[in-house]
Amino acid sequence: MTVLPVCLGALLLTSGLADPPAGEGPPLPPAPASSPDAAAPADDPGPPPAARDGEAETLPESPAPADEAPPAALALDRCLNPASPDLDVRGCLRAVQQDYPGTLEANQAGTALRVLDVAQPRSTLAPSLMPSFLKPGYLELATVSGVYGVWAGVTGGILAMTNADQYMLRVDPWAIILGTGVSAVALGVAGAGAGYVVADQVHIDRGYAWSFTAGMTWGLSYAISTLPAVYDLVNVPWYIEDELTFGLPLLGGGLGALTGFGLAHLVRPDIAEVSMMNTGGWIGGVAGLIVGIDIATWGPRNLKVGLLNASTYGLGKSIGLLAGAGASQLLGYTWGETLLGDFGAVLGIILFGATSVAYLTSPVAEPWLYAVLGTKDEELFGKMATTTVSVAVAAGMGAGLLTTTAGLLVWHELTGAPVMRTDTLPVDVAPAVSFVPSRDGRDLAPVYGVAATW
Repeated sequence: MTVLPVCLGALLLTSGLADPPAGEGPPLPPAPASSPDAAAPADDPGPPPAARDGEAETLPESPAPADEAPPAALALDRCLNPASPDLDVRGCLRAVQQDYPGTLEANQAGTALRVLDVAQPRSTLAPSLMPSFLKPGYLELATVSGVYGVWAGVTGGILAMTNADQYMLRVDPWAIILGTGVSAVALGVAGAGAGYVVADQVHIDRGYAWSFTAGMTWGLSYAISTLPAVYDLVNVPWYIEDELTFGLPLLGGGLGALTGFGLAHLVRPDIAEVSMMNTGGWIGGVAGLIVGIDIATWGPRNLKVGLLNASTYGLGKSIGLLAGAGASQLLGYTWGETLLGDFGAVLGIILFGATSVAYLTSPVAEPWLYAVLGTKDEELFGKMATTTVSVAVAAGMGAGLLTTTAGLLVWHELTGAPVMRTDTLPVDVAPAVSFVPSRDGRDLAPVYGVAATW
């Protein structure tokens, strides 16, 4: 909560309630030289007259109480001066904007949110109850890095075993197995330690860790989906097939993890943003794979199916990841609500897909289709069945996602929770005031400029 004085100072300066810093503003004119009586300030009443004998000394009247502050000002004051350190300051400021639109306090709440975006990342979480050396995000990043180290050790052992068989090397298989276990443990511990050191040096949070994990997952997915395309396009020599099959996923996962961590360092996402991006990625990937399967089903026989599926699947994933990342900047859903969307999409796939398969395997499906087509073509029936199932899966996925999304919208409206995010508009540039420590560290100097959010 150390940024609240910064926000309060910014609001006071923008609303004209605070005095300008020393040394700024127009100089005061010198006092004119006149009689000694005129030297005293005009508003100085002087000492009160002494009470005469026999009279009781009268005390000055207390000033009249000021008018009670309006509700909007009180609500804003509760946000800027929270009584509890557990108060969600951003949610409180957003509530002021929604409850009192068009007021000065609503504008000041928006300014405070922009200052918070600069001074405090959105992914900052409440203090954890874990020990200080296990801060939020540290354990996750260390664990995922350790898993990658174990993965690298096991991959090396598999390649050692296959090369020993290919080149007929006289190596005891048990020695390779033992070496694989030792290397996996050693690399896992080294990876976990390196992950923790990096987390401590960069001061990450859970948004960082989730972005790192998502990058590794999607890098692995892209690498695995690329393998069929590589084998379709290139005549891979037999002696490097195993290195390509097992090494490319390991390389893709590592590059994806580094990419996710680098993007997190630039964007500083929170858990909800990463979760929504993952939702868009897997839904787009499934849709792209369905398109590839249908094209391969109805296309020419000499079509390179591996290259086609890899292309449509990769394109669908890319579009889905970008769409999910964009939606995360607009929708104010939590990661749990995003998980409900995933659940709805999976449930729709299961229901619609199982229904279509049950119909196609029923006794009435084949005669009815033959009657419609006017022919008993088994190959045509198989193509129609494949398309029917794929379309049902796509429809179920979309229906489940839309149903859960609509339900969340209704729930937000009933509870008054914001649907759209107000702290991350796509393009929002507005005047802002921030404060930086002076050179001697004893004071804060105002910095005037613009705040941009995207």
